[in-house]
Amino acid sequence: MVNIPSYKIINLNNENIDNYDLFCSKEKNNQGYKNKVEWLRERFKEGLRYKLLMIQNEENDYESGGFIEYIPGELVWRGIHAPDWMAIHCILVSNKYHNL
Repeated sequence: MVNIPSYKIINLNNENIDNYDLFCSKEKNNQGYKNKVEWLRERFKEGLRYKLLMIQNEENDYESGGFIEYIPGELVWRGIHAPDWMAIHCILVSNKYHNL
């Protein structure tokens, strides 16, 4: 039986985005990281949602274990038509936590 660790799901937004590392990039001084944060800030205004999975590790700290990024289907800029649905831009779980 797998022992499931404690976890939190954080709803990132313009007020708290600076308090967390983005899952795909953790180097906050990197220009790509800064660009992603600015892109997210603009997309949050358009209805984008970013949920960050924080999992308690062996040191009892919380670390990012995955995330999902999604937007209302009527606002998606990809080649789909999905009113009244949500469109997932990206979803990822760390290899470290695939067995949970």
